[in-house]
Amino acid sequence: MSNLARNRFLNGLRILHSIDEHELASVGLKFGEFGFTWESFRDDPALALMMASDYTADRIYSIIERRQPDRLKTDGAWRPIDSMPKGDEIFMAATADGRIMIFRGSILANMMKKSTPDHLQFPAIAWMPLPEPPK
Repeated sequence: MSNLARNRFLNGLRILHSIDEHELASVGLKFGEFGFTWESFRDDPALALMMASDYTADRIYSIIERRQPDRLKTDGAWRPIDSMPKGDEIFMAATADGRIMIFRGSILANMMKKSTPDHLQFPAIAWMPLPEPPK
């Protein structure tokens, strides 16, 4: 499992356990339908999610996705370069003229400093997590 996948999963669990009753109502969930109650969700959100109908699970998942930080989203969208990971995470970076390269965050952060010689610069404007490799 990649660091991104692990961090996304753990953060999703954190979000799941912090969802409030009003958030569930805001995505159209009605308590009492299909045995889904606020108390059952509050007491064990993971079990409630596993036992939920597909519709209910999709609504809960939409809350989790909405609250995930951009750095953990895997929707395939390019993100602004100022939000790129600065550590050991590997990702794709793109320039305004369409060049794309794969970088480690710490290396690209160093390359983007003004002291980097012109021939080594990669003026990235966006980044995207790498997709999971085929299994």
